[in-house]
Amino acid sequence: MRAPAKIKGLGEYTVKEFKQEEAPPAPDTWTGPLDEWYVYWWLSKHVGTDNFQYQGSREGGRKYLGGVIADFIVYDRTPGLVINVQGQYWHRGSEAAAKDMLQKIQYMNMGYDVVFIFEQDIMTRLDYTMKMALLGIQLRPDQ
Repeated sequence: MRAPAKIKGLGEYTVKEFKQEEAPPAPDTWTGPLDEWYVYWWLSKHVGTDNFQYQGSREGGRKYLGGVIADFIVYDRTPGLVINVQGQYWHRGSEAAAKDMLQKIQYMNMGYDVVFIFEQDIMTRLDYTMKMALLGIQLRPDQ
């Protein structure tokens, strides 16, 4: 059974709507995609930077065969939650979909819950998308 998600300063997290916030522009030091910046900003504000890791590697990451890198790993629950951003550029086509599915299975075998969130949802309904992700709910089927 998944432990309830928590948001900094709000205690247990429910799917209660709150005002859609607009993320600030990515800082000049940000090297990732814009959709990942929005997720990073949202998690920083609502979960706290001590409770997640950006670009977290497991099993050797890109250096070893079978290693994986998650876009975000949220640690404020048991099991941990992996959130992978499915951008329209890097995650299109059947080969990319196969790699994504293999990574999802690897993380699930390591004991993580895994949710894919999609660029279009991040750009149009960030709050709702992130609230659902923290509850372990993926808005779209794996593609």
